[in-house]
Amino acid sequence: MNKYILSLLIGLLGFSTSNAQLKDATHPRGVCGTIDHTEIFERLERNKKYAAETARSVETIYLPIKFHRVGETNGSQKIAPSAILGMLCSLKDELAEADIVPYIYEGFGEVDNSGIFYDPISSANQIVSQKDPNAVNVFITENASTGSGGGGTTLGFYSPNGDYIIVRKKEIIDASGTLAHEIGHLLSLPHTFFGWEARDSNPNDNIPGFSYSENVHGNPLEVTTIFGELIELVDRDANCEIAADRLCDTPAEYNFPFSQSNTDDDPLNNLATSCGLNRDVVDSQGNTLEPMFNNVMGYFGGCQNYVFSEQQIELMHADFMSPDRIALNTGYVPNVGEVVGPIVSETPDVEFYNSILFEWEAVENADSYVLEITNASGVFTYITDTNQKLVTDLEPDEFYFFSISAFNETSSCVTSSAKPLQTNGEFTSVETLENIAEIHVYPNPINLGDQLIIDINSSESFDAEIQLISLDGRVVTRLRNQNIHTNNHTVKVNTSEISSGMYLLQIKSSEGVYSKQIIVK
Repeated sequence: MNKYILSLLIGLLGFSTSNAQLKDATHPRGVCGTIDHTEIFERLERNKKYAAETARSVETIYLPIKFHRVGETNGSQKIAPSAILGMLCSLKDELAEADIVPYIYEGFGEVDNSGIFYDPISSANQIVSQKDPNAVNVFITENASTGSGGGGTTLGFYSPNGDYIIVRKKEIIDASGTLAHEIGHLLSLPHTFFGWEARDSNPNDNIPGFSYSENVHGNPLEVTTIFGELIELVDRDANCEIAADRLCDTPAEYNFPFSQSNTDDDPLNNLATSCGLNRDVVDSQGNTLEPMFNNVMGYFGGCQNYVFSEQQIELMHADFMSPDRIALNTGYVPNVGEVVGPIVSETPDVEFYNSILFEWEAVENADSYVLEITNASGVFTYITDTNQKLVTDLEPDEFYFFSISAFNETSSCVTSSAKPLQTNGEFTSVETLENIAEIHVYPNPINLGDQLIIDINSSESFDAEIQLISLDGRVVTRLRNQNIHTNNHTVKVNTSEISSGMYLLQIKSSEGVYSKQIIVK
């Protein structure tokens, strides 16, 4: 292989145990598509009343999340499971101070639908049909645009009507803070700056309603409402219960990351800096704003840690405990053991390109593993609950990289370094056993419990081991020391103690290996 191409692939696929999983969640410039807050505010007010009347009954919320890998109708373009695991690693950290533990609910959903993948806002009914009723449903798509306009790329949105979340694939790959933000919406939290969401109107038209602009709205502020919404004031005794997000421990904030200032006579400069403001902004009462720059429900970028306020946490807990969320609040406690790396693996021996056994050392507290094998054509993905996997669908004479991720329901921060793999052109077939003239295996497919018949026509007698191997690499049936006689010889394999599925039949001798896929119905 060309050394330049090899170096490029290593650079692109440079997985390690630190990987994206251990990055701080970032809040990139872009917008949330959750614009209609009507239902959110209705739930918020109910939750405020519930929180005021009822003490928190549980300290920790275990939040089931069904991650749906959405792709084109032909199954392509889906996000890699390792990227979802990296996102979960960051999400767990971001929700930790809120005493919320997200966990993977019964594996990943698989959705092959180009309409949902590219245009989810127009595919609401199809999305709802794919939901799991017992989990927070997160659909990972190529686009998340809602057509609401303004402010840049839409990174994700929560649908109050459908009660599901859409997140762009890139936000999951980057392990950004978008998902935590949308979960906040799902659990009844509005934007901290509600009313100042970016619109399609032009601020130079002097129409109050775009993100804050000194030229339009004044500094000190010269308006008291924005698109009919009361503007929140700095004074906590003024209107914090009825303005913006209706919460009093999230300070007044006017969506400054999309604001415009007239600094040093240079119009239309952005007012926000990295996790801050470049000048003071004064409200209509003459008080200087001091936003909570690192609030998850805001838009500021560049902060070290993003958190929810105490009142936001109370309301998310109240929402989870409400009758609306009874399907989520089942009392189930997932595996909370921390998966501890590193993952120790070796490049497997490649005797045949279509029968490669990948093995690695078991990882503490891991319930499952993802094996991802990548080349220029795409990614082969395998999920297994054992520390080995037999792979039968690679191409001959190809160069690959493979990596392994270890995880359980709540812990997903451990991924191995990528290692190279070169396949050969050798295919497992009857030709590898030179003394065999013919092999017939039947019935195939076979009904569970029936006997699998193997008729072997051999020119010489030989000793063999016959085994059935599941697709996760486990040997489920092994017949040792089988003496295969010359001419016609029949071996019967019982299938009553295995499960339905696809298996690899192997006949191994000192002369070679014969392999064939078997389907048990």
